[in-house]
Formats: sequence, C-alpha cells, structure tokens
Amino acid sequence: MAKAVLSEKGGSIALTLFGVPFFLIGVTILYFMLVSPLLTLKDSNSWPEVNAEILDLKFSVDANTQKVKEHFFIEYSYQYEGVSYKSTGLFLDIDSPNPQMAKEVYPALKKAFDSDAKISVFINPNFPAQSAIYKELKDDLIMMGIFGSVFGVLALAVIFGGILMYRSVSAKEIRKKENPAEEWMWDKNWSQGISKPERKSNLITGFVFLCFWFGMTGISALALADELLDGGVMSYFVACMLLLGLLFVYFYIKAIFRYRKYGQSYLELITLPGRLGQKFKAEVYAPFFLRPEGEIHFKVDCKRHYSEGHGDSRRSKTELLYEDRFTVDPDDARSLQKAFIIPVSFSLPQDKPESSDSIFWTLSSYASTVGLDWSETYKIPVFK
Repeated sequence: MAKAVLSEKGGSIALTLFGVPFFLIGVTILYFMLVSPLLTLKDSNSWPEVNAEILDLKFSVDANTQKVKEHFFIEYSYQYEGVSYKSTGLFLDIDSPNPQMAKEVYPALKKAFDSDAKISVFINPNFPAQSAIYKELKDDLIMMGIFGSVFGVLALAVIFGGILMYRSVSAKEIRKKENPAEEWMWDKNWSQGISKPERKSNLITGFVFLCFWFGMTGISALALADELLDGGVMSYFVACMLLLGLLFVYFYIKAIFRYRKYGQSYLELITLPGRLGQKFKAEVYAPFFLRPEGEIHFKVDCKRHYSEGHGDSRRSKTELLYEDRFTVDPDDARSLQKAFIIPVSFSLPQDKPESSDSIFWTLSSYASTVGLDWSETYKIPVFK
C-alpha cells in the first residue's frame, strides 16, 4: 500500500506536468489565432488608406487523384511616407484565403490587374510593411482560436486535477501515518464512517470529456473542410463523431437530471470495517422524498482490476470475484426531516480477498420511482 501511495503521488505530479505544455499550446493558439487578430482588427480602424499597384496575381486549379485545390497569390507595391513596400497581404491575417473567399475577391482584383488600375490598401502606420486589401478576418482562424481556448481550458483542468490529486494523496499519507495498521482509515470518507458515491466528480469528468470530444470534432471539421464540402468519405467520420457526441450529451443530461432530483446520498457504515465471514451493517441516507414503487434492490460485489500484456498490447481488465443480491422492504426504512434511511444487512463470504488497490467491494442500490429511477453505488471497506 505504501508503494501505491508513492505511485499515486508520482502519478499526480506526472499528470500536472503533462497538462502544462498543452496549456501553453492552448494559450499560444488562443493568442495568435484569436486575440492577436482581434486586436489587429481593432487597430485597423485607424490605418491610413493608400493606392497600390498589383505586381502579380495568380489563381490556379491543381487537380490530382484525390481532390481539387485552388491556389491564390497576390503581390502588390505601394509607397508610404516616401518609402516603397511590397506585400502579399489580402486580409488582416497573414494566411492565404480559402477557396471560397478567393473566388469572391478574385474577379475584382483580376479586372484591376488587367487594366493596370490602382487598388486601395490599408497600411499599419506602426509597421508599414504590414498591409491588407480587406480589413477582415478569416472565420476559420477565429474558430481555430476558439478551439484553442477550449484546448487550453481542458489542459488547465488536467493541471488542476493533478494538483487536487497530489493534495489528496498527501492527506492520505498523513492518515496512513496516524493509523498504520488500519488501512480503512486511510480513505477520507471511510475514516469518517461514511461512503459517498462519486457522482459529482463523475459529472465534472463527463463535462471535461464532452468539451474535449466536441472540441476535437470541431477541429476535425475545420481540418477536413474541403473534404466535407465535397462530400468525401471523411465527412462520414465527422458525422459519426458528432452523432456519438450527441449520444454522450443525452446520457450526460440524464445524469444531471438524476443528480438534481436526488442530490448526494451516502452510506453510513455501522460496521467499520466489514469483516470477511461476518455480518455487514450500514444505513443508506437517501433523499427524504424517495418513495420507491416496490422493494429496494441491492447488490454487493467484489471485483479485481488488473492489467495484462506489455507496451501497446497492455490492457486493463476487471474480474468479478463475488456477487450477491438482496432486497429491502420500504416499510423497513424510516423517514427523517432530511433523509430517507434504509437499513442494510448482509453476510460477507469468508474465502474472498480483502479491499486493496486492486480489489474493490461495492454496494449498489436501485429503486423504481416516478420519473427517473434512483440508483447509487458505494465503495465499502472489507478486511480480514
């Protein structure tokens, strides 16, 4: 167990350090793809307008076996405060326009180029080499900036999670030193005589996952924009990602409604800890308004989580070692002002392993109710 605590602490540090470079990448994308262009757009309101001569203009179509790509290029010259400059700037951002935008601006520029007519360009007075024919931004860059900010927020969530994990492991080390022979006291909730389901943390994890999923879906859609417009095979890939995301949203919203309806219940451990070969007694503190339509169903099980294989072939597996089911009559429960208390009592087998870093004993509850059914799962301490 001591090695496990050290492993958890090392894992929390690794998780925090893992999130740092991704956070920096997200902030960098946010600045250069969103903040900087928007600041440039604001500053461009005061940029002076001068005449320019188009030196070169190209708009070619390069066909290959996969798809057709349009290539746009423009170069023009102008003078500002007696100094000559050359530029290829079309919009306020330096990236070349996408095919649709190129098709829209090309005819007018082609007409001016063929007739040797002057065009108007806007000059950055602080850096005259920077100029633009159109004081606009590309929408896809702004979208990339938004997804960059989502990327940074997710990385920040990873860093924050690593810090919380480190603090939790440090607190666990303190409890371990205070109770070296009582392993159940190393758990924060068990040491207080209760067991709480991880519903709230699961909702937070689910929210982060949804942000990541739809962020990756949006980035994939932008990266494969030409393929999507052409109706290529990859458009089905993006559509599948979107449909899966909507399915995740459905289950997430359902979990939120269940949490809003029932809130946070907990299991008060009368027997602490549970002993193999003996009776385990506890009381479920459910929402006070819980009114089951029939018996309340419980399931106690013991599972072993382990990994097998090496490297890329390494897989995590779960083995069910024990399972038992029983029911409780709602009439045996009692109601208080703030809780509906359900007594539970069951026998633990003698020949099964005790709780550890890989062995988990859980008590699951279920009751059919009006609307969303009530269900919870509690980890319980079981030792020899």
